[in-house]
Amino acid sequence: MSSDSNNTWTDQQIENLRDLATQNLTASRIAESFPGKTRNAILGKLHRLGLHIAGVRPKANYDSYWSQGEKLRELAGYVHSACGFSHHEIAAHFGVGMSTLRRGLAKMRAQEGSIKPLKPNAASLAQRGSRPHRPRTRTLAELGISSLPLPTPQIELDIIAGAIDFMELNGHTCRFPVEGAGYGMRYCGRQPLGTKPYCGHHCRKAYAR
Repeated sequence: MSSDSNNTWTDQQIENLRDLATQNLTASRIAESFPGKTRNAILGKLHRLGLHIAGVRPKANYDSYWSQGEKLRELAGYVHSACGFSHHEIAAHFGVGMSTLRRGLAKMRAQEGSIKPLKPNAASLAQRGSRPHRPRTRTLAELGISSLPLPTPQIELDIIAGAIDFMELNGHTCRFPVEGAGYGMRYCGRQPLGTKPYCGHHCRKAYAR
């Protein structure tokens, strides 16, 4: 059996592995669903993904939780998802505390440009919706946007001057990207409009389509 078949995983295989890991199966049983992969290959991949299965004791600490690039790729996928997952939701998905998540975020930023984000798993996307909510133009009045002052060049300059990075985002900050790219992206940070993820100025941009 070639080592390539053990070490190479497609995105679909990874998603199937995640699903099987929740079914209280042993590594040998899971390996039966992946022709060409050994039990040890299954255990190794599960370890790199931070998943635990029947008969395998999880490690007690998270000192090296983010040591595998696969984990950082998955973290990047959640952070930059259009669904707008909060830090608490991301921490809950990985089963870690906020301090462990912050270490992962810091490590991810330190490797900016060298990590290819992985798309969040199907269950997470189904729960949040695979696309951000885009109300039609006719709902703008209901949002109160029609009563807001029209944007001016000075507003744009003020927003960029007060922009924040993704580690500062929370439920009380507008998450509309205003400059930069990738892990260096900076966001508006102003007060959101009602229950929307953006301030009034950026709701006008996001929803008036």
